[in-house]
Amino acid sequence: MNRYEIENNSYYIFDKDTSIPMVHFLWGKFDFRLNFRKTDKAEAIASKKLGFRDERGTYFVADKLQHQRHGFWYDFQKVSYHGFTFEETEWRLDGKIHHAEFPKALFQVAATVSAKELGMKSIDSF
Repeated sequence: MNRYEIENNSYYIFDKDTSIPMVHFLWGKFDFRLNFRKTDKAEAIASKKLGFRDERGTYFVADKLQHQRHGFWYDFQKVSYHGFTFEETEWRLDGKIHHAEFPKALFQVAATVSAKELGMKSIDSF
């Protein structure tokens, strides 16, 4: 299990699937997964820090961040409150809303870590 330390937070890669592409990771006792969507170069560049490219030259954007709660996967919606080191985030599943406090910039961190695990590089690095 690969481990990434970012701003005093440890993220552990639980599983990855290059065919989807998707990375399942853990922060503390919480499960997350991030899916990427294949796209064109223009959209990847426009996505700024969420645009990536793999070794074959295919472009992707970080598409869907999910958090598992009680066996169900909730979709990330937005940051509802900014704190100093943590943010309150909003997650939804079939009309149900769940709020949780997670490390600041979780979506960006998840995209960066997941892209590295899948062998992708940020558009900003080209």
